[in-house]
Amino acid sequence: MAGIRIEKGGYVQIPHYVTPELCKEWCDLVCAQEEGWETHFEHLHSYGAAWYLEIENGRLHYYHAQAERTNAQLAAIPDLLPILSAVGQVLVGPDGRTGYPVRPRRINLGPYWSDAGLVLSSKGRIGEAHADYEGLAPYPAKLFDSNTLAFSAIISLAVPAQGGNLKLWPGRKIANQDFCEESPSVELVYKVGTLTVFDSFCFHQIQPAEMNEEFPFRMVAGIHFLFIDGPEPHWEHWF
Repeated sequence: MAGIRIEKGGYVQIPHYVTPELCKEWCDLVCAQEEGWETHFEHLHSYGAAWYLEIENGRLHYYHAQAERTNAQLAAIPDLLPILSAVGQVLVGPDGRTGYPVRPRRINLGPYWSDAGLVLSSKGRIGEAHADYEGLAPYPAKLFDSNTLAFSAIISLAVPAQGGNLKLWPGRKIANQDFCEESPSVELVYKVGTLTVFDSFCFHQIQPAEMNEEFPFRMVAGIHFLFIDGPEPHWEHWF
């Protein structure tokens, strides 16, 4: 996989990043361990932690308290974390180069952060338009810095019968800039095994979906990346 060259405020999709067979293996493993799911709303679950979902439920403390356990869950899924974190190795840094080191946030900020996560949705609903600001909270100045490089990466593991794609508004909105839903947007189609990477400062929104009867979940594996300048430049990842 060559360098993922995403202009600021842009996105890229890479079909067949993961084989359908490996996607199914991961789905089967997660579904066989339903007791390990975290239920955030009636229709929304995660395997591993998801910081934004715990924030919505007022359980930020729980995310941090459970991070070591949920990281062990993810590490037990063959090849999941290496494949997700490898995206950081090809992201383009501020000098136009790729190949920067990739480091879990727990190494930088302590063992309170999840390396990645899987999210399952069993209801065809439309999400709120949002940017992935919440993960920059430990570095608040970066929320308002137009030079901040942050990316969100999603691998589609199971897709609905219809819909469930991602509507994205290209163009960065740092945290003190207004967003308008009437701005031009694109619809990014989620197919099994496709990797979708986009600037975390882009607003985006999950679209309505009609679920499959045989596998009634929309399932994705997700990870976020932030470029950190020092003490050595690297990509920090979490979910």
